Amino acid sequence: MFYIILIFVLSFVVAVVAIQNSMPVQLSFFTWSFDSNLIVVVIMSVIVGLLIALLWGLKLKTQSFWRNRKLQDKMDSLIRENESLKKQIAEPKEPSELPPQGGISTK
Repeated sequence: MFYIILIFVLSFVVAVVAIQNSMPVQLSFFTWSFDSNLIVVVIMSVIVGLLIALLWGLKLKTQSFWRNRKLQDKMDSLIRENESLKKQIAEPKEPSELPPQGGISTK
């Protein structure tokens, strides 16, 4: 909810700045040059900034998803191994499989 309110406040501030500064400006980019209203420039800058932030957030989310998936797979593997080892410990052993008692070998 906080982010929604923050977005509305920022949108309102951008709109007020754009409306109060609606003068024509000349934009130059390398060899291109064109005239536009400051409103259009400000709004386009905000949109480009939001797109960059969205793409960066998507990149971070994707990396986090894959890292969590690998860790979950590793954890599942370790849980299966742990259960297998617990079953091996719980199974009764034949007397011939047990180590000799008292530390003295009869051989």
